[in-house]
Amino acid sequence: MYRYLYVEEIVRTEEQKPVTTCGIRIIKCDGAKDKEICYIRDVFTNIELGKQFAKICTREQLDPVHIFDAIENFLP
Repeated sequence: MYRYLYVEEIVRTEEQKPVTTCGIRIIKCDGAKDKEICYIRDVFTNIELGKQFAKICTREQLDPVHIFDAIENFLP
């Protein structure tokens, strides 16, 4: 089973202005052992969109090999 989590991050623009973005962390849940298998930084600038994406991926059990296609298809 996979669990997708959104992670709020603060990144800086070229002008050094702080901006809050959202990354995606993928956790493989295997009994008592949970293991992070992927962390993608700075995916969404809309935190609510990142939360929704993580929730859908967890619910649908997206195979992590498809994460980049899923992100591309999810972005407006």
